[in-house]
Amino acid sequence: MAWSQLDQDVALAWQSRQASRCPSCGTFEDEWGMEDGRPTRRPWRASAHLCLGCQELDSKRSDPKLAAGIPGVSIRLVRCHTDDPPEPLRR
Repeated sequence: MAWSQLDQDVALAWQSRQASRCPSCGTFEDEWGMEDGRPTRRPWRASAHLCLGCQELDSKRSDPKLAAGIPGVSIRLVRCHTDDPPEPLRR
């Protein structure tokens, strides 16, 4: 299936816009209404959120016995099988 010239132009414009996002927070500078290097409005606020999946990953990443210093090793969540006994939650 070939893309029309308009569709190609729109896709390239979208890709260019996405590339201007902050890689850390994902916002665009123009959302903040920047003037003279300072924001003129606050469209976003930071909010704390506890994700139990992220908590599990962080606990494994901080375990010195798990692949410490081995290049290319990643820690992932793997779904537990229903017949596996549940592991207790750590606090």
